Amino acid sequence: MKYNMNEWLADQLNSPVKKPLPVLSFPGTQLIGKNVEELVNDGHLQALCMKAIADRFDTAASVSLMDLSVEAEAFGAKVLYSPDEVPTVQGALIEDEEQADALKIPEVGAGRTGECVKGIREASELITDRPVRNQLTGFPDTLDALAGTTGTHLRNL
Repeated sequence: MKYNMNEWLADQLNSPVKKPLPVLSFPGTQLIGKNVEELVNDGHLQALCMKAIADRFDTAASVSLMDLSVEAEAFGAKVLYSPDEVPTVQGALIEDEEQADALKIPEVGAGRTGECVKGIREASELITDRPVRNQLTGFPDTLDALAGTTGTHLRNL
Protein backbone atom coordinates (compact mmCIF):
# COMPACT_ATOMS: atom_id res chain seq x y z
CA MET A 1 0.00 0.00 0.00
CA LYS A 2 1.28 3.46 -0.83
CA TYR A 3 1.15 6.27 1.71
CA ASN A 4 1.30 10.02 1.28
CA MET A 5 4.25 10.53 3.60
CA ASN A 6 3.52 14.25 4.14
CA GLU A 7 0.04 13.36 5.38
CA TRP A 8 1.42 10.45 7.42
CA LEU A 9 3.97 12.74 9.09
CA ALA A 10 1.33 15.37 9.85
CA ASP A 11 -0.90 12.66 11.34
CA GLN A 12 1.99 11.43 13.51
CA LEU A 13 2.80 14.94 14.72
CA ASN A 14 -0.84 15.78 15.46
CA SER A 15 -1.76 12.50 17.13
CA PRO A 16 -2.17 12.72 20.91
CA VAL A 17 -0.73 9.20 21.17
CA LYS A 18 2.79 8.85 19.77
CA LYS A 19 3.77 5.46 18.40
CA PRO A 20 7.37 4.26 18.55
CA LEU A 21 9.52 3.72 15.47
CA PRO A 22 12.12 1.21 16.67
CA VAL A 23 14.66 -0.59 14.51
CA LEU A 24 14.07 -4.16 15.65
CA SER A 25 15.30 -6.17 12.67
CA PHE A 26 18.22 -7.94 14.31
CA PRO A 27 16.37 -8.78 17.56
CA GLY A 28 13.47 -9.75 15.28
CA THR A 29 15.43 -12.75 14.03
CA GLN A 30 14.21 -14.56 17.14
CA LEU A 31 10.61 -14.10 16.00
CA ILE A 32 11.26 -15.95 12.73
CA GLY A 33 13.75 -18.50 14.03
CA LYS A 34 16.65 -17.35 11.85
CA ASN A 35 20.04 -15.86 12.63
CA VAL A 36 21.54 -12.51 11.63
CA GLU A 37 23.72 -13.95 8.86
CA GLU A 38 20.71 -15.61 7.24
CA LEU A 39 18.63 -12.42 7.55
CA VAL A 40 21.12 -10.03 6.00
CA ASN A 41 21.62 -12.28 2.95
CA ASP A 42 17.97 -13.01 2.12
CA GLY A 43 15.37 -10.40 1.16
CA HIS A 44 12.50 -12.82 1.73
CA LEU A 45 13.63 -13.39 5.33
CA GLN A 46 13.95 -9.62 5.79
CA ALA A 47 10.32 -9.22 4.70
CA LEU A 48 9.17 -12.03 6.99
CA CYS A 49 11.04 -10.45 9.89
CA MET A 50 9.49 -7.03 9.23
CA LYS A 51 6.04 -8.66 9.07
CA ALA A 52 6.61 -10.56 12.34
CA ILE A 53 7.65 -7.32 14.06
CA ALA A 54 4.65 -5.44 12.59
CA ASP A 55 2.30 -8.18 13.82
CA ARG A 56 3.74 -8.04 17.32
CA PHE A 57 4.36 -4.31 17.87
CA ASP A 58 2.10 -1.30 17.19
CA THR A 59 4.70 0.94 15.58
CA ALA A 60 4.30 4.12 13.53
CA ALA A 61 5.89 2.43 10.49
CA SER A 62 7.72 -0.73 9.59
CA VAL A 63 11.42 -0.24 8.89
CA SER A 64 13.93 -2.51 7.21
CA LEU A 65 17.18 -3.65 8.73
CA MET A 66 19.84 -1.00 9.28
CA ASP A 67 23.08 -2.44 7.96
CA LEU A 68 25.70 0.01 6.72
CA SER A 69 27.77 -2.88 5.41
CA VAL A 70 25.24 -3.43 2.58
CA GLU A 71 26.25 -0.22 0.86
CA ALA A 72 29.93 -0.57 1.70
CA GLU A 73 29.96 -4.10 0.26
CA ALA A 74 28.30 -2.86 -2.94
CA PHE A 75 31.22 -0.45 -3.34
CA GLY A 76 33.65 -3.35 -2.93
CA ALA A 77 34.45 -3.44 0.79
CA LYS A 78 35.13 -6.80 2.46
CA VAL A 79 32.43 -7.75 4.96
CA LEU A 80 32.67 -10.27 7.80
CA TYR A 81 29.48 -12.22 8.59
CA SER A 82 28.48 -13.92 11.82
CA PRO A 83 25.33 -15.77 12.87
CA ASP A 84 24.88 -13.60 15.96
CA GLU A 85 26.41 -10.21 15.09
CA VAL A 86 25.67 -7.39 12.67
CA PRO A 87 27.96 -7.65 9.60
CA THR A 88 31.23 -5.78 9.98
CA VAL A 89 33.23 -3.96 7.30
CA GLN A 90 36.83 -5.23 7.40
CA GLY A 91 39.56 -2.67 6.82
CA ALA A 92 39.36 0.45 4.73
CA LEU A 93 38.52 0.42 1.04
CA ILE A 94 39.59 4.05 0.60
CA GLU A 95 42.34 5.88 2.43
CA ASP A 96 42.69 9.17 0.58
CA GLU A 97 40.85 11.63 -1.62
CA GLU A 98 42.20 10.10 -4.82
CA GLN A 99 40.77 6.70 -3.93
CA ALA A 100 37.46 8.34 -2.97
CA ASP A 101 37.33 10.12 -6.33
CA ALA A 102 38.02 6.83 -8.13
CA LEU A 103 35.07 5.01 -6.52
CA LYS A 104 32.52 3.76 -9.02
CA ILE A 105 28.89 4.06 -8.02
CA PRO A 106 27.48 0.52 -7.92
CA GLU A 107 24.31 -0.50 -9.70
CA VAL A 108 21.21 -1.16 -7.64
CA GLY A 109 21.37 -4.89 -7.03
CA ALA A 110 25.13 -4.99 -6.49
CA GLY A 111 26.13 -7.15 -3.54
CA ARG A 112 23.23 -7.46 -1.12
CA THR A 113 21.44 -4.28 -2.23
CA GLY A 114 19.20 -6.42 -4.43
CA GLU A 115 18.18 -8.51 -1.43
CA CYS A 116 17.29 -5.35 0.49
CA VAL A 117 15.18 -4.07 -2.41
CA LYS A 118 13.51 -7.49 -2.64
CA GLY A 119 12.81 -7.42 1.11
CA ILE A 120 11.23 -3.95 1.03
CA ARG A 121 9.13 -4.86 -2.03
CA GLU A 122 7.84 -8.03 -0.38
CA ALA A 123 7.31 -6.38 3.02
CA SER A 124 5.26 -3.64 1.31
CA GLU A 125 2.90 -6.35 0.08
CA LEU A 126 2.73 -8.12 3.46
CA ILE A 127 2.35 -5.02 5.68
CA THR A 128 -0.54 -2.80 4.65
CA ASP A 129 -1.57 -1.06 7.88
CA ARG A 130 1.43 1.30 8.10
CA PRO A 131 4.20 2.67 5.90
CA VAL A 132 7.13 0.40 5.08
CA ARG A 133 10.44 2.25 4.99
CA ASN A 134 13.97 1.43 3.93
CA GLN A 135 16.57 2.00 6.65
CA LEU A 136 19.75 2.08 4.56
CA THR A 137 21.15 5.39 5.62
CA GLY A 138 22.88 6.74 2.57
CA PHE A 139 25.99 8.18 1.12
CA PRO A 140 27.87 9.91 4.01
CA ASP A 141 27.61 6.84 6.24
CA THR A 142 28.59 4.56 3.37
CA LEU A 143 31.75 6.58 2.78
CA ASP A 144 32.54 6.45 6.49
CA ALA A 145 32.26 2.67 6.44
CA LEU A 146 34.43 2.41 3.34
CA ALA A 147 37.11 4.56 4.92
CA GLY A 148 36.87 2.85 8.30
CA THR A 149 35.95 6.21 9.89
CA THR A 150 32.39 5.62 11.08
CA GLY A 151 30.88 8.84 12.37
CA THR A 152 33.37 11.28 10.85
CA HIS A 153 31.84 11.62 7.37
CA LEU A 154 35.35 11.86 5.90
CA ARG A 155 35.92 15.31 7.39
CA ASN A 156 39.69 14.85 7.25
CA LEU A 157 39.95 14.11 3.50
